[in-house]
Amino acid sequence: MKASDFLLTLDSHGIYVAGCLAECDGIDPFQVRTHTPEATANKIKSRGLGGRLEVKNTDRLVYGWEVAQDVCAQLLGCDPGAGFGGRGTIFDRCVEALQAAGQ
Repeated sequence: MKASDFLLTLDSHGIYVAGCLAECDGIDPFQVRTHTPEATANKIKSRGLGGRLEVKNTDRLVYGWEVAQDVCAQLLGCDPGAGFGGRGTIFDRCVEALQAAGQ
């Protein structure tokens, strides 16, 4: 599926199994940042977010806002969200840039 359409299936603050990247046309999924479940669980705990992370220990994970940045870097050669601080805003700027480019 087209990159902007794929990103719209994600949430900027969501955590996903990296295998979902196979649905996004035109990108190299190995060029998208991934994280281990252990590192992600530690990050959640350190931020005091609560909740549970239910994935296999072998699954690599991706974060919605980072996926948007890395997809833009691959397809547009830039990061439209670079000047912004919030994950949601970064994500939205990336989706908008991909849509404008027909991606």
